[in-house]
Amino acid sequence: MTNDLLIRDVLDRDPSQASLQNDGVSKVENTATLHYELSTFVCDGEYEAGMIRILEAYLAGLHKPSQPSAWVSGFYGSGKSHLVKVLEALWRNDPPINGQLPRDIAQLPDDIRQLLTEVSVEAKRAGGSWSASGMLSESGDKSVRMLILGIVYRAAGLSSDVGRAQFRLWVRQRGWEEEIIRRVTEKGLDPEDEFDQYLVSPEIAEAVHELSGAKSTDADTAQERWDLQFNRPDRSIDEFVKALREVLLLQSEDKKQIPLTLLVLDEAQQYIGQSGDRAQAMQEAVERIQSAFDSRVLVVATGQNALTATANLQKLMGRFTVNVNLSDKDVEEVVRKVVLRKKPQYEQQVKAAINSVEGEIDRQLRSSRIGAKNEDRDYLVADYPLLPVRSRFWAAVLHALDTTGTSAQLRSQLRIAHSAAAHVAGQPIGHVITGDFIFDQISSGLQQSGTLPREVATLISDQSSG
Repeated sequence: MTNDLLIRDVLDRDPSQASLQNDGVSKVENTATLHYELSTFVCDGEYEAGMIRILEAYLAGLHKPSQPSAWVSGFYGSGKSHLVKVLEALWRNDPPINGQLPRDIAQLPDDIRQLLTEVSVEAKRAGGSWSASGMLSESGDKSVRMLILGIVYRAAGLSSDVGRAQFRLWVRQRGWEEEIIRRVTEKGLDPEDEFDQYLVSPEIAEAVHELSGAKSTDADTAQERWDLQFNRPDRSIDEFVKALREVLLLQSEDKKQIPLTLLVLDEAQQYIGQSGDRAQAMQEAVERIQSAFDSRVLVVATGQNALTATANLQKLMGRFTVNVNLSDKDVEEVVRKVVLRKKPQYEQQVKAAINSVEGEIDRQLRSSRIGAKNEDRDYLVADYPLLPVRSRFWAAVLHALDTTGTSAQLRSQLRIAHSAAAHVAGQPIGHVITGDFIFDQISSGLQQSGTLPREVATLISDQSSG
């Protein structure tokens, strides 16, 4: 079929010129790609409904004895981290990113904007709004209390090492911090490095010793006391709550009220795993957070499964009463709107090109479970140049080859769909992405994992090159 229009002309973003800045992978700690992730956030389906449930529940929980927490679930790569990362940016709505505030960058429905405005109004009465986010899965043997404190301290501009952060606050509360920094800087040293090594830094020990006016205790003895006081492997639940209160008050605009705070615990299920003790510790920590801070702290955690899926997660059901479950349909909608969105003025021409070969499309994989379906007609224009049948084929391939579930769905489908669209961007309307495009995208990984033997890969390469 001949047509003067090229595929790149009808797509809202030319995939051969625009890249997926985060490669389809969103991490809560990475702020470098935040503008892109806000601008491409698809606030539709369960992403929209889930955000509404979280915000409505939070506002309803203010001024009550306990604030409910939220659990965001969905298969690996379904966009959980993207959702909570965007929620955090919208919650704080600062600082400006490339001159724009987060709520001005994101395309949001009016009902979500109204809820965010209500949060801001409440924040003005409560010392402002604040947030902290981090991953729990990269934990080693640390307790959930120490991990949460580390996340909060890092967000407050302190060390994620709890001992170092608490020592720094101890110094700050006594009014010594600026003078210590001045003295260390005069000696040509980096104050941050010295604070990180507070247990062995002669300069830190000497400065604190002199500023405290201590006469009978030398600096070495002081550092031994600091080791016992700050460098402990865990904190009790009461110490945990006290430490959280201390750092949250420091983030308040009036220093007397707890600000409206969002605490995001990404990959919480991976941290809990099969450990009943970790599940119990998580339940206890979240329960205390819900009730100890005037119902102003909202905990949002993520996991691959809904809370009903395992015995360990069921222990958390009483604490996480707001549930958001992302599905396949949500992923498909993200791919359509981020990679395959069409310019409105060309949709009819795309539709005409598809209608001219509708019979051929309907015959694809007709006798299989992933073959053409009647409901595909509703998405043919939205999915073009990728056909729904081929999208299902790719999903089936990814699931079959990746039994761990760690590469399938959103992150892989976004990346592959983007690469495929870029590959055919220079083709005229009527051209479609071939089903075997996925092979070149995943073959190297299959060879590295041993799934695809080298001799078979060589044979396929020889055949492909003629």
